[in-house]
Amino acid sequence: MVSSTTKVGDTTMGVLGNIFPLILLILFGYVLGRINFFEEITFKQIQKFLLRVTIPSILFTAFATMELQLEYVNISVGIFIFMVCLLILGFVLYRLLPIKHDFFIFYLTTFGFGTVGLPVFLDIFGFDNATGMAMLGVGHEIFVAAVLFPALSIYFDKSGGKIHKIFAKAFLSPTIIMVVSGIIINVTSFRQIMSENVFGASLLDAVARVGGLTIVITLVLTGYRMNISNKNGLKTSAKYATIRLIVTLPLAILFNILFLSNLSSSPPYLSHAFYILVFQHPAIMLVVFVGQFRSVDDQTIASNAFVISTAAGIILFIIYMMRFVGV
Repeated sequence: MVSSTTKVGDTTMGVLGNIFPLILLILFGYVLGRINFFEEITFKQIQKFLLRVTIPSILFTAFATMELQLEYVNISVGIFIFMVCLLILGFVLYRLLPIKHDFFIFYLTTFGFGTVGLPVFLDIFGFDNATGMAMLGVGHEIFVAAVLFPALSIYFDKSGGKIHKIFAKAFLSPTIIMVVSGIIINVTSFRQIMSENVFGASLLDAVARVGGLTIVITLVLTGYRMNISNKNGLKTSAKYATIRLIVTLPLAILFNILFLSNLSSSPPYLSHAFYILVFQHPAIMLVVFVGQFRSVDDQTIASNAFVISTAAGIILFIIYMMRFVGV
């Protein structure tokens, strides 16, 4: 007979198997940064490629393939509202606290749903129990596409001049166009038609493969901008990561108690899915925007904060598994 401690240990090892490749990609980027592998103009072009090509592609694939179960749509609405509240709170804290870097406004929002959250949940609880995590993911990804990305575009990219041009540029961006296209394909029968057609299936697969580059490239670029020799900068990054942790965890617990736990009907392991999601890293997209539109020092702070948050999330997840999940 296998003890629960052994099971938790095996589960933790499986989870770390999902997380360690991400850490290795960051470390690989860090090594490239120490030898100045990229010219600065090349680095900026890669970031532009992420914003205009790979991120739109990964969001298109997400929205084209999501399975929306209407009986649980309140879960998606709830997590969407939770994300909006975090965005508002980020703005308030930036105004009230001695925070120098304006990217902090967006730093509390979103979690690593596709990179770690969903794969980790599937490893632990299996595909048959993934409905709750999927519905959380729907609300999460809608927030990213409908709120976060336009807000980042409008706030950071002010090259468009007048405000109406900035809004038009944000909402007519490749990301929004691809998201809308993905939703249309999903809610109509067009996805099935494309899947049954060689050209259509190949097109969907090609877009998914391009989107799949997002995580790899972003993590490498994040590591590239890391700088652990700058003690003051590292302290600033650690401060931002600590604030994020102190703010998001109590709010997540409150959200679970007041909302998720009181739903009249909910899928299995919903609370576990929510906490697994919350433990994950902040928005990868934010690091890309900071690198594209802010100074190298700003991106170094953002990259370090991202890595520190990721490490903290790993520790919290292991503690949570050992304390609350006897699988």
